[in-house]
Amino acid sequence: MQANVNNTFLEYDTFGSPDQEPLLLISGLNTPMTRWTQRFCEQLGASGFYVIRYNNRDTGLSEHFNQHKPIGMLKLLLTQMFGLRLNLPYTMNDMVCDGVALLNELGIKKAHLVGRSMGGFIAQLIASEYPDHVLSITAIMSTTGNLLLPKPSIRVMRLFLKKAPNPHDDLDGYIQHRIKYTRVIGSQKYPISDSAIGERVKQDLARGGYNPGGGRRQLAAMIQAGDIRPRLHKIVCPVLIMHGDCDPLVPLACGLDVHQNIKHSKMRVIKDMGHSLHDHFFAELIGEIRLLKIVV
Repeated sequence: MQANVNNTFLEYDTFGSPDQEPLLLISGLNTPMTRWTQRFCEQLGASGFYVIRYNNRDTGLSEHFNQHKPIGMLKLLLTQMFGLRLNLPYTMNDMVCDGVALLNELGIKKAHLVGRSMGGFIAQLIASEYPDHVLSITAIMSTTGNLLLPKPSIRVMRLFLKKAPNPHDDLDGYIQHRIKYTRVIGSQKYPISDSAIGERVKQDLARGGYNPGGGRRQLAAMIQAGDIRPRLHKIVCPVLIMHGDCDPLVPLACGLDVHQNIKHSKMRVIKDMGHSLHDHFFAELIGEIRLLKIVV
């Protein structure tokens, strides 16, 4: 399904009954909504939620902004270091408003928000700037944008910065690149199999999943948003922070920083979880989210 909101169109789908409490799943950087797997969404629905997952702008079958050339990585790094201002096709505030506008389009006044990585960053900003729309937030493997926090491991950065083959020219090469990257950032104890990663990549490609410029435009928006710690004191809803203890992309210190800057938040460190949601962790993650629902 698609919704025309906030001067763009977003792809979304739903799980569970509309009579249950609404829960909006917000994806990470250049990550399609299907990474919130059907099994995960169905288990959330069985836990008493009406689940809405959607593709952020510039991802999947939501609107792409390929008419705007992405900014080079070197310029993005200099922007982050020196606080430069960029002329962007959209900002993090636009992505924040997308989530709120989608809820409005669906006639939902308030929802629980669950965001992963950049999606957790977006959830924090929605709760800060639009508190009347939020029942609770859960930020999984997320951050505050604090420049003093640890950076991704060198091994992760090498693969992150390495240009992947174009899948239309070299599908096998592209899949192998995605396998390497997924294995490096994910749980080392509970790795996703190569075959499962390859199948997931093919499914992503069938749903508009090759859009490298989209990830860089999203990254530029997040970098320009900067350090959001001064905005977090405005959050009044219940907050749950969950982070893996071996995340090499967004280290645990980043999740702890979110927790330290939202004084009433609850922190849960997930043993052996990296920067991906393996099925092994579903029960613990959903159990914690369900407990937060009871508190509201």
